[in-house]
Amino acid sequence: MRLPNCFVTAALSIALSLPAACDTASRTQTESETAASAGQPAETQPASAGSGQVKFNNFCRTCHSLKEGDHRLGPSLQGIIGRKAGSTPGYTSYSQGMTESGIVWDEATLDRFLANPDAVVPGNNMKPFTRIADPAVRKEIIEYLKTAGGG
Repeated sequence: MRLPNCFVTAALSIALSLPAACDTASRTQTESETAASAGQPAETQPASAGSGQVKFNNFCRTCHSLKEGDHRLGPSLQGIIGRKAGSTPGYTSYSQGMTESGIVWDEATLDRFLANPDAVVPGNNMKPFTRIADPAVRKEIIEYLKTAGGG
């Protein structure tokens, strides 16, 4: 039985757009290693305009969206900069630790959280996400959240 082209196209589109969910270990290559593998030192390799979006897609998009009200396993990150942790309208699956943290998200707090969520908000629901070790990657994601996410 042959599937109609629209089904094949839809399935391929979905498969290509999803990052390897829950596999942060395979995404721990540093910016320097990436540049070195391209044969160029990290400090001279040009940043692409969409590199923050690519990193967001690789690390965050499986569970989060930047569309207002588009909640997935985690809340939409639209407008996260300046918002109180655990307060996204319409999202009801926050951990008690997140809602009681007293955090207001800014660049520094997001950076610390992405580096080690359990140290910043013990008992958070970010499992199986563990961390983003590379500060350059965290910075690009945060810049993308600020620009594309309305923060």
